[in-house]
Amino acid sequence: MERFLIDDGIKQLKIVANRYKWSIENADMGSEDANELNADIRNQYVKEYEQIAEWLEELKSYKDIGTLKELKELKENGAFTGLELAKLAIMQKELKKYKDLEEQGLLVRFPCPIGTTVWDIYGMGIRKNVVSGIEYGKDGRWFLWANEDEWLGELNVVVFLTREEAENKLEELKNEI
Repeated sequence: MERFLIDDGIKQLKIVANRYKWSIENADMGSEDANELNADIRNQYVKEYEQIAEWLEELKSYKDIGTLKELKELKENGAFTGLELAKLAIMQKELKKYKDLEEQGLLVRFPCPIGTTVWDIYGMGIRKNVVSGIEYGKDGRWFLWANEDEWLGELNVVVFLTREEAENKLEELKNEI
């Protein structure tokens, strides 16, 4: 016997709902009252089939966090309530989205937020700035801007997140001269 999957059930429910929608628009029961009653009944079927398909979609999303038996055991052991398990499932699904984006190179973590105070080596001194822009190079290097139009430079080369790092780098540069 062929295995019937949740996706097959969802697909079948949607097909049946669409058939009822089509029959509402195209069926002629002989009188206006009969057509209206028929449409009301069929609309109810459409709502029920669509609701069941929606529930199956939701159930399908919970498969990622374990089998129903595993979830039931967690609940019975008092580890989590049903609501907590549902929240965990949602959080896990969101985390998976972010991990997938990161693996595809579509998500990067900024080294600091806009508005962060940084220190850059300017001439033979150190000055304090506030980050107003961040660029990420194809080679993985970070470049910071201040005042929306002043290029500060590359992070951890001439721009630093702490004054101490900037001072250490400046001392290193002075020793090279």
